[in-house]
Amino acid sequence: MISVTEALILVAVILFIWVLLKPEVLVRWGKTLGRLRAEVSRGESEDEVFKIAERLGIPTDGKTREELIEAIRARAKRSEST
Repeated sequence: MISVTEALILVAVILFIWVLLKPEVLVRWGKTLGRLRAEVSRGESEDEVFKIAERLGIPTDGKTREELIEAIRARAKRSEST
C-alpha cells in the first residue's frame, strides 16, 4: 500500500512528464488562466458600476452593465448642465 505522500509525488511526476511531452497543454492552461483572470476583472468592474449607480440613486434591478453606464453618463451630463 502506498502512502498519501507517495501518491501525491507520483501524480506530480506524471503531470510533469505529461506537460513536458505535450507543451500545447501548458499553452492551453495559460490561455485558460488568462481568460479566467479577465472574467474576474470584468466581474470586479461590473461590481463597481453597480455600486456607483446605487450611490447615485439609479435603480439597478434588471439592468445590464451597459445600461447602467449610460444612466450614469446621463446623470453626469444633467448635473453638469445645472
